[in-house]
Amino acid sequence: MRTFLFRCALFALSLFLFDKLFLFVMEYSPRTEIDKRLELILEGEMNHDIVILGSSRAARSIIAGHIDTATGHSTFNLAYPGSDIEFQEFVLRTLLRFNAAPSLLVLAVDDADQLRKNEVVKFRYDRLYPLVKYDYILRELIDRGEKNEWIAKVFILHRLYYGNLDLRQKQFSRLDTMLSCGSMPVSFRDERKELRYVYASNEYDTREESPSKVAAFTRILDLCARRSIDVLICFPPSFVSHNGAFESRIRGLAAPRARYCTYDTTKFHVYRDPRNFYDAGHPTRRAAEEFSSEIADSIKALWNDAGRTGGDYATRPAPRRMSTDVTPIR
Repeated sequence: MRTFLFRCALFALSLFLFDKLFLFVMEYSPRTEIDKRLELILEGEMNHDIVILGSSRAARSIIAGHIDTATGHSTFNLAYPGSDIEFQEFVLRTLLRFNAAPSLLVLAVDDADQLRKNEVVKFRYDRLYPLVKYDYILRELIDRGEKNEWIAKVFILHRLYYGNLDLRQKQFSRLDTMLSCGSMPVSFRDERKELRYVYASNEYDTREESPSKVAAFTRILDLCARRSIDVLICFPPSFVSHNGAFESRIRGLAAPRARYCTYDTTKFHVYRDPRNFYDAGHPTRRAAEEFSSEIADSIKALWNDAGRTGGDYATRPAPRRMSTDVTPIR
């Protein structure tokens, strides 16, 4: 019996020591990431006048550096391709916890799938796991049921996922190459697809909505209202006709807490030209620059109507001035 207990104790000690070897993996993982935006948020280094949220439509359709130049206010794109509104709410909540509040949030919505249940966009857990060394990130994973709190306190390995074990330096793909302002415009077309403009139904069924996504959308507006952050909800261009019924639904949920910017559907030479789109849902850079200019005009009109120029930033940390070079953020 004594020998058995000794072996059990030795096994437990060996397992405990083996698990602690993964401390290195957990600490080193953030260094291998090429997209540093979430880590910069956690470190309090994401202080900008204007921030952009959304999925790939925001990442590819809105060039933050273009808005920065046009408005004279530091602008950064925090949109994540493949992310849903719940992840976007998490990004905003985290931004406000560790950084100065921006003066304006530009929220790009996916026409007409923003609030629907779908598998294309989701909560980007893959962006959290490389940063699990931060207690804040671990707590988010626990609260979302991804990790067990007590096991995570004992075992480092439980905090990780298989991606953490790949310690090679990550690289941007051709599609997701990021400008230093956080935007990811595309300069080429998907030659595998022949683009034809689609006149979609101008109907919208709220019964297809996910209650959790509607709640996340509302929380974003509430967060901004509590922190006196202006909200500009924008509808990016696509090679599918704009759904007015969906826009009415968004306006109904957001009113009176937001202003709106819908791409100029009369610019046929830009938004009906297949050469200006990577695929049906995402414009290439020329159309993205045009839409970014429209957003900049909306921002200037919004602040002029309010009799302000974007707020007083004298007491804020100095913003990171961004260019539009195709280089990863540092």
